[in-house]
Amino acid sequence: MAYEITQQVYDALLLCTKKRTGLEDRKESIRHIVVGSSHGDYGFIPELIPGSYNICTPSQDLMHSSLIYQYACGMCPNIQSVIVFYSAFSPGFSLQETSGKWWCAVLKETFSLDISYDCDEIMREYYRFAGITRNSRVPIETYGRLLSLDASGLPEDYGAARRANDHLKHNIRKSQHAHLMTIIGMAKARRHRLLVVIPPARVDYRSFLPPSCDLFSKIFQLRDALKEHAHFEIINLFDRDEFNHEWFTDFDHLRPCDEGARLLTNIVAQSLY
Repeated sequence: MAYEITQQVYDALLLCTKKRTGLEDRKESIRHIVVGSSHGDYGFIPELIPGSYNICTPSQDLMHSSLIYQYACGMCPNIQSVIVFYSAFSPGFSLQETSGKWWCAVLKETFSLDISYDCDEIMREYYRFAGITRNSRVPIETYGRLLSLDASGLPEDYGAARRANDHLKHNIRKSQHAHLMTIIGMAKARRHRLLVVIPPARVDYRSFLPPSCDLFSKIFQLRDALKEHAHFEIINLFDRDEFNHEWFTDFDHLRPCDEGARLLTNIVAQSLY
């Protein structure tokens, strides 16, 4: 039977199958699992932190981060910490409510996620290729650092104001914080250290957003409220000016494996050790 899927979906299935294969091949040596969106895929270099593995994927929301973290925990017995990339849009961004909702089907297939979506469109897409990657293995040399499907970023004419507004509309909600609480609970139950990384962004993008103390107030408040029961750390790099303009591939993505990504990863390493 031929699977009639688009090139876009095929490429996404291949990307995630590579990430899954790498996780399987390194399951005994993985100590630090990294989840989140393309901000983490571009910005975190696992080779700089021994035992780390980057399982970030494009537009990965907190719900899918929690499910992928759970999947990794079931496979990797020696995880010590989970690193979650948390961006301006994270509080309310839901992948299944976007035009890229087909990514939900891809993630469910490749990581065997135990979830049934209410959206018929997602489930129809999933059943078109369910099982296609089950016995597939695509070995990789890196520790999950594969980059997203298009590492060129948004064109400059998209505009920093438009990009900031895209993200701000998700920031004012906090529908995804229930899934962040799931991650916090899993980390506490497994005695994993939890680090939340707020990635840096370009100055022009930041100029159209509130300061980080307001933009990320929800997660700062959550950390303070839980400090006695389920402590987690926040590494806030959002308005750190040492991340130079030329280190970004667009308004809010660092150039993969460039100086900015190395700096970010080294800052995370300092917190881990």
